[in-house]
Amino acid sequence: MEKIFDKTIVKMTLWFFCLLSVACFVSCEDMLKTETDHYLNTDGHELNSPNDTLYSMVGILRKMQTIADRYVLVGELRGDLLDVTENADMDLQAIHDFDFGMESKNPYLSSKEYYDIINNCNFFIKRVNETTSSPKDVMEKELAAVTTIRTWVYMQLILNYGTACYYEDPILTIAGMNKIKNDPDAWINDLNVLLERVQDSLWKARTVQSTKGNPAYQGITNITKAFIPAALVLGDLFLYTGQPDMAAIQYNSYLYSNGINITGRYLRWGDAGFDSYTINRNSSEIISSIFSTTENGSGSQLMTWCYPIEWSNTVAEVKCTYQLKPSKASMDLWNRQEYAFLPNNVIAHDSLIYTTGDLRGTFKENYTRPPYASGSLSDSYAYFLVSEGDSLPFIHKYGAQDGNNYVNQSYIYRAGLVYLRYAEALNRLGKPSLAFAALKYGISNEVLADPAKVNPAEVTPTPEYCYFQPSSTSSLFSMGIHSRGSGASQFNTYYQFPATCTTLVDSIQFVDEKICDELAVETAFEGNRFQDLMRFAKIYGPEFLAKRVAARRGTVDAILQAKLMDDKNWYLPKD
Repeated sequence: MEKIFDKTIVKMTLWFFCLLSVACFVSCEDMLKTETDHYLNTDGHELNSPNDTLYSMVGILRKMQTIADRYVLVGELRGDLLDVTENADMDLQAIHDFDFGMESKNPYLSSKEYYDIINNCNFFIKRVNETTSSPKDVMEKELAAVTTIRTWVYMQLILNYGTACYYEDPILTIAGMNKIKNDPDAWINDLNVLLERVQDSLWKARTVQSTKGNPAYQGITNITKAFIPAALVLGDLFLYTGQPDMAAIQYNSYLYSNGINITGRYLRWGDAGFDSYTINRNSSEIISSIFSTTENGSGSQLMTWCYPIEWSNTVAEVKCTYQLKPSKASMDLWNRQEYAFLPNNVIAHDSLIYTTGDLRGTFKENYTRPPYASGSLSDSYAYFLVSEGDSLPFIHKYGAQDGNNYVNQSYIYRAGLVYLRYAEALNRLGKPSLAFAALKYGISNEVLADPAKVNPAEVTPTPEYCYFQPSSTSSLFSMGIHSRGSGASQFNTYYQFPATCTTLVDSIQFVDEKICDELAVETAFEGNRFQDLMRFAKIYGPEFLAKRVAARRGTVDAILQAKLMDDKNWYLPKD
């Protein structure tokens, strides 16, 4: 039986798991395809008790697991950070090469599972709204969670396929499926239209989440991290649709009100208490995630695709195939960052010692560390390692170990990602020094008041999206996110505005480039990269995306670059 959470998270009886195995809805075998002869079986699925609600919620979360790997694959294989090896199967190679033939049967390109989730969400919402056995406000938190999941899935469809069939009633019959599929008004290809349709329900969900929180069930820990914050989905929709002020408000409000930290020691040479960068499920860094965990790590294929074959007998006793690896462009980006080492108890700028390499990326066994570095180094923090001997670069992120289990997680939102999107929104508002402060210094009242760090004109009067209680700045945003891997960035003289930035336009473009790079070194291989590039390309033109993707192997693929200059070629085929 398929598991949702491993034995360290789910502490329930065998009786519960037996019930859980039949709790999921039986959805259309091929949603929105005419050849299917299945439909959503609703018999016996009323929501008249807490157990009914729990089983239904877990059913939806199980459906989310079905898109976890492809969320990462389609978001990264089309980008500039992930490459395929010679062992990669034809389906993975096809995504990497943008080879989306009309006759393609590539399973990773299917949209069916997305619509399965939507249909289950629609059924849940309809049942809750129709229930008469208990007041609707009893399930307000569940309604908010499901509404937000549905909106996020619709957003993924439009971003990846360029279109989505939007419907709010569950499809219960073949006739109903064909009707909605053939209704031209049901198909939307613009996030502005999606925002118009979901805004009321999503704002309501945001209010419920901010005042009452997410659903929680006795016996299941960390299930709240499986839900998606409506505030962040709103923030993303506002960012994508050219409303950066509204986006910044949502990001700022969520980070501040939830105490999301961008602080502390993080990947610094010489720290005796060297912090691990590999994020486990209990980390406060994680905001929302799709967990696929089993005792041998086989709940997701990502780890097995990324680890070298010769490690098959040593990594969770699963066969590794080594089909995916970091691109040369990604390794070069990490390696060319200037790391600023600040010895303990020394503040003077001239005491900085520089070396190259962002510690969020490269780490080699037996790496010759700088002579001033005294702390021990763990092999668990890096995004990728280079194995000793044959020097095969491989991605370590998907193999985070939690106890005796290997945790395969698809991060939907985490602190670093949200903070960088907040910075992106600030820059889009024409406040480049403020946005760059998020990278170099951290944003706090002290930083806002320092004209050497932030242009006073950008924060006078203080905008709503920059408001912090005085006490918050000491514990929330007191470190620039670049310091997570590149040391004392606040003193780094190589990390600053260049003399060529003589106009506001120059400064905004410079900061956008830095944010794009920081998104790469901070959130690589998590599924966001191609969408990040798309977002910047909407501002700067298709060349912004095309040139980066075409150069991912170190040299420019002119044919691929020409292909990607047409944004119609960015999207997956509608199946």
